[in-house]
Amino acid sequence: MCFDSGTWSDSTIQLNANKKLGFIRCSRNKAYEKNGNGWNSWLWQQYSIDEVGNLKNSTNLINLPEISYEDSNMNYSLITIVPTVEDGYLAIFNYTNLHYSITPRIGLCAIPISYNNPNFSQKIVIFQAEQPFNSVSCDEAGSFIYCIVAIHFNNKTFNGMIYEQIQVYPSGNAFSNHEIYSDQNSLSLRAKITSFGDLIFDATKYNNVDEKIYYNIYYYNASESRLEQLNSFVIANYFSVNTVAQNNALLLASPSTIDNISWSLLTIPLLNSSDYRYDNVFINKTIPSINDSVDLSTTLLTITFNLPVALSAPTSYITIYKASDKSIRQRISTTMHDFFNISSDGLSISIKVINSTFNEYGEQYFVKIDNNFFKGAGWNVPLRGIHDGIWILKTDMPKDRKPGLVRLTQEASRKFIAHENNQSAYIKSLLNYIAKKVPINRSRLSSNNKPQKLFQDQIVIPIRIDAATHDNERNASELASDLAYMILFKNITTISSGVTNDLDQDYNLRLVLRTGRVNPKPDPKFRVGSG
Repeated sequence: MCFDSGTWSDSTIQLNANKKLGFIRCSRNKAYEKNGNGWNSWLWQQYSIDEVGNLKNSTNLINLPEISYEDSNMNYSLITIVPTVEDGYLAIFNYTNLHYSITPRIGLCAIPISYNNPNFSQKIVIFQAEQPFNSVSCDEAGSFIYCIVAIHFNNKTFNGMIYEQIQVYPSGNAFSNHEIYSDQNSLSLRAKITSFGDLIFDATKYNNVDEKIYYNIYYYNASESRLEQLNSFVIANYFSVNTVAQNNALLLASPSTIDNISWSLLTIPLLNSSDYRYDNVFINKTIPSINDSVDLSTTLLTITFNLPVALSAPTSYITIYKASDKSIRQRISTTMHDFFNISSDGLSISIKVINSTFNEYGEQYFVKIDNNFFKGAGWNVPLRGIHDGIWILKTDMPKDRKPGLVRLTQEASRKFIAHENNQSAYIKSLLNYIAKKVPINRSRLSSNNKPQKLFQDQIVIPIRIDAATHDNERNASELASDLAYMILFKNITTISSGVTNDLDQDYNLRLVLRTGRVNPKPDPKFRVGSG
């Protein structure tokens, strides 16, 4: 509902699945009302919002659904507008035939509306019945549209409500419908579909014993086709408003007093039949997972699906953003095949990440996948992606570890080369003595045991000083500096005794930079450069 020029207008607004594309507004078309056809006359307007918040009307569609001569006896009422993953909409109408005929007199039809496309779409009948509908609820879940229709039946064997579920493709074609529940307790249940495809029912009932009004919420157990009560709340009167939020919670707005002066808003967590952390029923897991820490050298992301998928629209992207300023670090479309590898069964896809994408320590990044980037491999239906702020990755702070190289003297190098079968033991003994003399906690000192030959066959041995494990320990940079000075001035330190005397004081300790290069010979004032 809204007001135009000071008068009330029956209208509905629906946001696009892509919030950047604005919304569509549907209202009664006043021009047709003067001709007596207002019941079947609608005006559709697509609005976009610019960077400063101004509205722009980009598309007008009039008299949708388009009424043919054969349909002139039909009355249409809009049930809802559902956004689709293709950035369009599906308008769902209830229609009634005012005159009896051989065709069913009551039904539901769907009309696809493409984004910013002024062309009319043919209506598609998705459900027909002989009995009036008590209620209809439709919503999108898992890239499909689900409608729950409540129909009252009264015959010799049954007097109550039947609930039918209709599953609809985003194109508007229905591909299944079946009865999910029947009720003879006169609960007047209203159905809602959660974003994960679960069903909940609610009902308002007066209790004659305590003379209070209760708002009851039920979870539909699909495996046993029965209702399970979740919550019950006392409310002031029968009027209340509710909706299911994207975080799988029911929001209930209800008056706190009979005169409706004050209101309360309750947030009621709902059961979740499956753990859909990515707000997408088709995604099983990702590597890295949500909130995982990643290294700056990360070059691959992997998504595993519950059903086989294929690449879809060329206008859809996978984008990696830096969270702090929303800047784009990498964006790839479905046409950039060099950046994808889909498994033969279609259940997983690997995405290549270039080296410059994760390039800052201690930063957060998020991966966004546009709707319709993937589609079902067997049924060609566009699938929902992953929206902003869900798949968050964090880069580690730089680890306080110092990799470096020490060089043996020429004489020690010749002995080292001659004892080829004893080199690992020699390196272990060398590290033991270094740890004792600096001193360094031995657990923080290591080597990859891959010595290298330099000029004149002098041997360099890689060593690494890891981060402190206790608050009272010195950091790796300080210890590296200590070791470098002790080697440089080994004639006046304990490095000159034992196996550590094999270390070349002219080389001392050379740090290995993050680029992989060895730091050049340090300045005499400070022999260890930062790495």
